[in-house]
Amino acid sequence: MSHDFTALVPPLEEVSALELLQETRERLKEHIAAVVQRLSTIQQVFPCSIRDKLNDEAWVTEQLRETEERSAAAELQRTTLLTMLSSMIGGLNHVNSDISH
Repeated sequence: MSHDFTALVPPLEEVSALELLQETRERLKEHIAAVVQRLSTIQQVFPCSIRDKLNDEAWVTEQLRETEERSAAAELQRTTLLTMLSSMIGGLNHVNSDISH
């Protein structure tokens, strides 16, 4: 009794194609995992991190108030620094004028 096992073993081309598909599938799974991780990271970073809060009117109003406060403080600091600078430049001009006379 002779057994023909060739029917149980796929031809070499089919094994290579199957292996190629399996390798491609693994690479795609790795790529998908990396993309999912990247999307997760992006969702945790501004502006995506506040997306759900944008529908909360109280939160938006508070953010606007805080931003306006920071802006007013920055403007006050700018004005103060300009006044100080002007005073220093005026003082330097006065010193320079005293030296030249």
